[in-house]
Amino acid sequence: SLSEKLIFQYNIGFVHKTDNSNSGYYIANLSYDLNSKIHFFLENFADFTNEIFLSQTISTGLGYHFKENLTLDYSIGTGINHHHFYTGFILTWAINTK
Repeated sequence: SLSEKLIFQYNIGFVHKTDNSNSGYYIANLSYDLNSKIHFFLENFADFTNEIFLSQTISTGLGYHFKENLTLDYSIGTGINHHHFYTGFILTWAINTK
């Protein structure tokens, strides 16, 4: 957390494809909690090889927490270095496994 309301998160990954090529990806997310129910976010996603960025996408959105473990997010995004546009909703239900 950068502060009580501002959170930076990231994921980095590696992909070995069926044609024996390799690539990587990252997702960087900056989220701001307006209050205990509403949050806003800005996210950057890219996949790459050791030579080039294959694709890079930027998105933004907002979410609503119905319960501590149930959230609905709306996002809209566009490609930075490729033709891509999307918009959609994501419903997340976090299951407590403890």
